[in-house]
Amino acid sequence: MIPDEFILQLIQQSLNDLGYSKISDDLGNEIKSKRLAITNSNSNTGLSSSSSSSTKSIHVERAQIKLINWFNDELKAGNYLTIESYLLAVLQNIDNTNTTNTYSNNQEVNFIDVLVTTQDPKTTVSIILYLIRRVSFLESYMLQSSTESPQVFIRYLTDRLMPLLDDLAPKLSDATSSLTNHHHDVIKPDVDIDHHDGDDVTGSGDADIDDEFNYSSDNEYNFNPSISTSNSVADLTNIFGKSVLSSLTREKESNLLLGFALDFKNLLSSSSSSSSSSTDSSLISTFLSKYLFNLSNLFNPNNYTPIISNNTTGSVNLEHIILIIRETLITKILDKIFKLNDKLKTFNHFYNVPPNYLKKIIENSNNYQKHQNPYFLPPRTKFDLDNNINPTNTNSTKNIDLDPFLLGTANPNLNSNSNSNLKHLNHFFKSTYFPNKLLHSLNYHTDEVWFTKFSPSGNFLVSGSLDGKLIIYDVLNEFKVLKILESSTLLDNQALVPFSSKPTSEKSKAVIYCCWDPQERYLVSCCLDTVVRVWYVDEIHNLSAAATASKRRKRTSSSTTTITSKNEPISSASNITTGNATSTESGFRLVSCFTLGQEIKTWTCEFLPNLNNSNRPQFVIGSPDKVLKGFDVDGVELFDFYANIEEDDEDDEVDVHNHSGLNTDGDNKPKVSSSASEPRPSSIGASTATGAANDKEGDVQMKDEYDNDDGDKSKTASSNIKKKLESSFNRINDITITPDGKFLITADSDHQLHFYKIPNVFNQESSTKRVASIILTGRLTSCSISKNGKYLLVSSAPEELQVWDISGLSIGDYNPILYRKYFGHSQSGYIIRSSFGYLVDNSSDSLDNNEEQLILTGSDTGYIYFFKLHTGQLITRVKGHNGLCNCVDWNRFGKQSHANSIDYGKLWSSVGDDKLVKIWGPF
Repeated sequence: MIPDEFILQLIQQSLNDLGYSKISDDLGNEIKSKRLAITNSNSNTGLSSSSSSSTKSIHVERAQIKLINWFNDELKAGNYLTIESYLLAVLQNIDNTNTTNTYSNNQEVNFIDVLVTTQDPKTTVSIILYLIRRVSFLESYMLQSSTESPQVFIRYLTDRLMPLLDDLAPKLSDATSSLTNHHHDVIKPDVDIDHHDGDDVTGSGDADIDDEFNYSSDNEYNFNPSISTSNSVADLTNIFGKSVLSSLTREKESNLLLGFALDFKNLLSSSSSSSSSSTDSSLISTFLSKYLFNLSNLFNPNNYTPIISNNTTGSVNLEHIILIIRETLITKILDKIFKLNDKLKTFNHFYNVPPNYLKKIIENSNNYQKHQNPYFLPPRTKFDLDNNINPTNTNSTKNIDLDPFLLGTANPNLNSNSNSNLKHLNHFFKSTYFPNKLLHSLNYHTDEVWFTKFSPSGNFLVSGSLDGKLIIYDVLNEFKVLKILESSTLLDNQALVPFSSKPTSEKSKAVIYCCWDPQERYLVSCCLDTVVRVWYVDEIHNLSAAATASKRRKRTSSSTTTITSKNEPISSASNITTGNATSTESGFRLVSCFTLGQEIKTWTCEFLPNLNNSNRPQFVIGSPDKVLKGFDVDGVELFDFYANIEEDDEDDEVDVHNHSGLNTDGDNKPKVSSSASEPRPSSIGASTATGAANDKEGDVQMKDEYDNDDGDKSKTASSNIKKKLESSFNRINDITITPDGKFLITADSDHQLHFYKIPNVFNQESSTKRVASIILTGRLTSCSISKNGKYLLVSSAPEELQVWDISGLSIGDYNPILYRKYFGHSQSGYIIRSSFGYLVDNSSDSLDNNEEQLILTGSDTGYIYFFKLHTGQLITRVKGHNGLCNCVDWNRFGKQSHANSIDYGKLWSSVGDDKLVKIWGPF
């Protein structure tokens, strides 16, 4: 249960954070008044209402409370001259117990009676006077050191502080020698800092510093301490504590205070040069602790956020530091000098409430509730984040100021607990955040579309089809077609790499897969005729820039919608520059083409991150015919992964399920075959039906290639060698490469994921090592890696997706962890590719930043399924295509240029057997 005192202190701190300090003070006074009323009511229980002694006692107590409040208010306001004059008068008249001291409005109270009872009140008052002068010195130096001579402050030390310590020395020496026998408990810090608007921070109004530092010697009280007793020592220790009393010697205080100027100068210079507020907070915490008697446990660096600001003195807010010093003087150093302090406490316990804590609590609660809604997506860019933080921002494109959680309910006319309200919340987030609206339907292909991929910058999109064409679209200009790439026998012959096997001309050039190089200058396509084609496409940048400039020139005040119906193209195909790319075309040409060998299929490829900014990018080709090689864009073979695997010292046996061959699954559509008539790749091996039944129990089996498998001792050496060789060659359906370019992952037709080290350089001395393998029960059709390299997404037919945590690879931990499974879709026979979606890149320190939030996949029913990455929730599905939806891809690296511009990182594409390329988003 949360204590009421914590809630009240949280409210006070929040009022101060919002700039309502006066209201915070009023609340504190109201709490005190209520506590005093309860105390007085309890003390009067059982007394006659006519008791004159009781009435007189209450009257005296109220007068004393008034004096204490006046004393503390003057200290809070920094009116140290007033307090010093009053204390000097007290010291001069302290021997006359009948003398009272006027302090305010002619109200007369005996100050000694207000103090905690001691055998030596003179020493108590003198110590109070010294501590107040000491704080006055610190404040005055911080505020006036830039305008006053250092001699002024040195004179104050020698004339006003040190003589008082000399007079106190006999008494304090007795006290400090006895401190080891006493213990003083320091109360918990009160982080609420009360201050009044309009108070003079200097504490001396318009008075000159000399007026504050130079007093008439006639007003000084020459203290002559009496002989100390053990009781008076105990009294002083109980009032001021060990930390304070042990510091009050001429040697310690003079050395400390003379060094204040240098420390203060270092604080200003260090914090102004620091770029981190946490560093500034630590410096301020150390500074305050040093000069407030090393009460380091009272200063939490996390509470110093309001102290850091751009000020004339650097990045330190001096006014706030001074308020903390005054509050510390009242509530920590002089907190036990008055008898009635317990009654005057605002609270019994003080909690360490950080600044802006209530706001943080509300933000966390709001974010938690939002994240529980399946349709909510966090702010993706810094512009979304700014709009989310400042919901009243008039530039916001969303009605975030109508956030249902901030209003308390999504619909004021509905009960907040009703099912209809939950539906309204779902509708709110689905319509506000979720990008599942069809924006463009592109019909430039003449046959089934099998693949789609956004470029690394997010500015371009490519699609590949059974018609043999690669079509490049301009994302920034409403997906207008920039180029159609289609090879021919003539082009192939011109670009064919020497010594490469020539493909059979009758075979279909259908595009199975393609990939962009990191600089978007090359496209590599894997085709059904077994040919790998490398296209030079650098001209797309110039074409896109020209289209953007033209659009800006022609832009009018009236806007035209770009959303089309699902069956209408956004422009006529006759307006597109068509024709084959030839070697003479500037900016577009077929650089090279080659095969991996006679009748060796090529199903997947991936460029290596161009970490060395090479002009000849390199990529890896994977084949279901057990080939895994690296090439450059000229078609030169650089590295054979299977031929250069390092052998382990031990004889490891790799347990694999080898499902090879081809088949059909009963329909009239042919799968992969030698036929040229409309073939397409299938993920099903010949022994799939029996293989699944023979799999070992359990959905997942893990193998670390470094683990030693003893094997069957009766097996012959030749059998072991044969098995090892067979296990090193796998039928590859898909590959992916980690963002750092250090690991290659393959998804094989034999239900396995394999992890290979990528050598730093591809040459004759290079080698690779298979560091880990995962055996699954499903047929693996595609794999991809999240932007931060932490997660691996695997499509496992017939109805499952899996995400593996592979973050350990970067630190040498080669044991991937199954993170989440996703169910609901179906892919019975063909390769269907999934994708990570909605990359958060808002430059914040939130857990969501630099991570995708969604998983998308197509299906053999044409539906597209959405899952939450971190919860596994199946959020929704949308009907994307008639027939199969073969591939989906999210524009994860799309940008947003300014607050009111389109966020291209919220767009995604899908392709299907209905010959359409569809663009989806939230707009």
